[in-house]
Amino acid sequence: MLALALKECLKKGILKVHICPNSKENVSAIQTILNNGGYLLEEFIDDGRITERYEIILS
Repeated sequence: MLALALKECLKKGILKVHICPNSKENVSAIQTILNNGGYLLEEFIDDGRITERYEIILS
């Protein structure tokens, strides 16, 4: 599903996508992001919990 969404982003001229999985423990979501070229951009505190932001650069 993510790969299809990224293709649509590219069609619309969106070249950079940021994704915040709902939980740092959501390993399958993070693996999907990494498998689609994503990398960890930053970690920050949101509502008292650590949240990760990933970035995917499209080309």
